[in-house]
Amino acid sequence: MYESLGKSRWKARAIFVALLALASAGLFAASAQAATPRPQNVTLSKGPNNFGNGNANMTLTWDAPASATPDHYDVQICPLPPDTAVTTCRDTNGSGWQPIVTTTGHTSTMLCPAQSVTCYMRVRSAFNPSDTVVSDFVTKNHQPWAPFHVSAFSGPGSGQITVGYHGPTESGTGPDKHYVLYTCDSDVFNCSNTSNWAKADRAPYPPTDPMTKAVPCPSGHFCFVRMAFADDTSETLVSMLSARTGADGA
Repeated sequence: MYESLGKSRWKARAIFVALLALASAGLFAASAQAATPRPQNVTLSKGPNNFGNGNANMTLTWDAPASATPDHYDVQICPLPPDTAVTTCRDTNGSGWQPIVTTTGHTSTMLCPAQSVTCYMRVRSAFNPSDTVVSDFVTKNHQPWAPFHVSAFSGPGSGQITVGYHGPTESGTGPDKHYVLYTCDSDVFNCSNTSNWAKADRAPYPPTDPMTKAVPCPSGHFCFVRMAFADDTSETLVSMLSARTGADGA
């Protein structure tokens, strides 16, 4: 009897120790997951705007975590169209995030499509091929954001069209925030070619009602127009392009 009781106690103790070990392992694993080091010094830049199709490339760069070497990195892009809740891209599981692209390098270039007021990109460290041990994402978005609801109509004066616009929601952080208007005379040029577009004028920020600006267009010619938002006088910090629209010169 005493022998059976002793065996039962030893068995119970062994089970307890085993359960404790499993619990501890799970706890430490969870702690390790939460502390998984993220990429460092993450920056996002935009390439030149394509006036023909409105696209631009976004490039995300980063450094490796200081305390560990990932197996690879997961990168995603999220285009944000006008009139779309920013949670589409700001939420971890937002509906706008495109499929993950993996890389072992420290840079990734992806297409930000036309009619996006901006694109978000994000990157995380992955420490095994199956992505079961990953860091939190580091997310960036390109600023300034683009104007939207751009429209055009003839006039008011001869040889002019008037451009209407709204936005952007995000104003950027530069020292000389303003709108930039670009035109292309389709009666003279192939407006699918970026080189045939020219800066027509600028408009002040913040906008005042009515949000319109008259720009030159030869009488009887159809001129296309796009807009962007700039953060600085040299216009090196420029948004994505607005949708293309146009009108006949009065």
